[in-house]
Parts: sequence; structure tokens; C-alpha cells
Amino acid sequence: MTENLNISAIGLIRRMVKDITSRPIAVGTVLTGLGSILTFCVLFTYLHAIGYPVLLGAALGTTTALIPWIVIATLTLALYFAGLMATSAFYASALAFFNRTPGIQPYMATMLVLPALAGITTMVTSIILGQHRSAFFALSTSGITVTATLLAMLLIHRFKAAIDGCARQEGDSAPATKATWVAKFVGLAGAIWGSAISAMFPMFLLINSYMWPTDRFGLYRFAGICIITAVLGLLPAAAFYIWKDEQTMRTRHTIGGIVLAISGALFFAPATIPMVVDSAASVIGIKDLQVASYMVKDTTYAVEDFDSQWGKPQALRGFPVVEAFALFRLGDLLLLCPQSLSGTKLVEWPSLSKACLVLDAKLIKRMPMKVDQD
Repeated sequence: MTENLNISAIGLIRRMVKDITSRPIAVGTVLTGLGSILTFCVLFTYLHAIGYPVLLGAALGTTTALIPWIVIATLTLALYFAGLMATSAFYASALAFFNRTPGIQPYMATMLVLPALAGITTMVTSIILGQHRSAFFALSTSGITVTATLLAMLLIHRFKAAIDGCARQEGDSAPATKATWVAKFVGLAGAIWGSAISAMFPMFLLINSYMWPTDRFGLYRFAGICIITAVLGLLPAAAFYIWKDEQTMRTRHTIGGIVLAISGALFFAPATIPMVVDSAASVIGIKDLQVASYMVKDTTYAVEDFDSQWGKPQALRGFPVVEAFALFRLGDLLLLCPQSLSGTKLVEWPSLSKACLVLDAKLIKRMPMKVDQD
């Protein structure tokens, strides 16, 4: 090997941050491209969830209306990337304890994933399965779990020898004092705990942004996806240390870990949790379940075409007025549904959404609500 394997992963992260800030146009282009992919995933999943995948082509054709979506998705990815870098920095700082013995770093890079995984799992289970929404409770139990896992791993001879070696003073063959050993151990536990917290930060936003499933299987499924997505954040720094290659190859492994982490997040978060996408649709504004009176100016329809599902249809200025809500609206594309379906669950939409009408939003006017006065 011609290059020094003691190069710090934190130094690599700093170099990457410098490269990113010096090439804003290229980075912006990449993030915009990824944001476009994320927007497509959300649209694809939501339209399939409500039983109208045929609207995907028309939705993608509303270019102007998609721009705010792409901007929001791009900013979300940028924040996720920043969190990914913070997670890598925490994990790399934990492995930096073993810089004097680089031969042990690949082993420790693999082993330290276990306490980080334990911390992440504890946070997810305490919040989702334990129904504890308190961040303090989740963080404190996670810290306890990380420490307990590290203590249990001391039963592994090679792992304990690595900890003892990192606690010794440089050039000193004598065992470290108890105070020094404890200080090193606490520092290591803190770095791993920081990695777990940083990896979970995007999941905190996800967990608090949508209505949780009511069935136990749905909760377990969502918890598992949160854990997998969070653990992917550990890949970049772990990949740097696990492989014993030269610097160039290790850098490629790190970049590969970043790509895999982002790709995994893009796959697991929007594509496999329709309920999350459903909530995102409400936040972004493509869905509005508030029932209101709408005047349908599309000459294809008359009052007699609407039944009691649409409230009490009546004619006003020659156009039918119905009680309905917008299940999907993007640009001039509108999917209008009768008020009788306002309480429909997400899983029921594919079989019921055929009662809705695909209309041109320019031909639909929302009527003012009449307030009864005594």
C-alpha cells in the first residue's frame, strides 16, 4: 500500500464538505435530480394508493405545479444529506479512538455498529411500539442501551483488548488507570450514542409527521423501516474503516455508502409506506379532505348525474352544485370525490375512488360557506 491508512474519516468528511461548497451548481443539479426522483416516487405511490395510477402521466405533465414539489423535495434531501454527514462524523470520531492501532479499526468499525443499532432500535421501539412521544425518554433509554451493549461486548476478548489498548497512553505498555479507562469508555459510548441520535433525526421528523397505524402489524412494519433507514446512515463512515484498501478505494467505499444510504432512504421512506405519502400529500396541498360546496361548470355533467352521495345536488345559474372534496389536485388536474367518501380509509380507496370525477380545476368553483345566524 502506497498511502497512509491512518487518514481520518473526519478529514475525508471535511474534504467532501469543502468540495460540495466549492461546486454549488453541480451539487444543486444533483440534488434537484434526486428531488425530482423523490417527487415522482411520492406521486406514483399516492396515486396507486388511491386507485388512480392512470393520472400519473397527466400529473407529471403539470410542470409548473411540480416545481414547488421538487424544491421541497430537494431541500428535504439536502437536510438529510447534512444529517448523514453528521452521523458519519460521530461514528468516525468513535473509531478515531483506535487511530494508534489502525489494524483493529476494520474489526471495531463492524462491532460498533451493534451498540449503535441497539440505540436506534430502542429509540424507535420506545416511540412507536411503546407509544412514548417524549424525546427525552427516547434519548435517555437509547443512551442506557448503548452503554449496556458496550459493557456486554466487553465479554468478547478481542473487543475488550481493543478498548484496553485505546485507553493506554501512547508508547506505554502498562495497563491504563481505572480513571483513564472509564474516561475513554464514556467518550466512546458518547460518540456511538451521538451516531444513533444523528442517524435517527430524519426518523423523528417522519415519526411525528403522520398518523400512526392502528394495527400492531402496521406499527411493527413502520418501526422496522425506520430502523433500517436510520442504520443506513452509519454506512459511509463504517465503509471507510471496514475495508483495508488504499485511500482512493476507501474514499470510493465511503461515497458508495453515502449513495446507498440516500438510495435506501428514497426507497424505504416514500415507496413502501403509503400512509406517510398520504400525509405528505395533505401537507404539500395536493389533497384536501374538507368537504365544501363546488359548482361544476363542466357542461358534460348536469344535476341529475349526481345522487345523494354528493349531498343535495342543486342547480345554480344552470350548473350543478355538489358537496365534495379534493382527493387529488395538482395544477389544473382535479379528482373530486363525493362527501359520502370523506371518512374513507386509505386502504379502501382503490375500490371506492371510481365514484370520483376527474375534472379540469378551472371548471370547478368552490362556493362560499353559508353561516346560519339566529
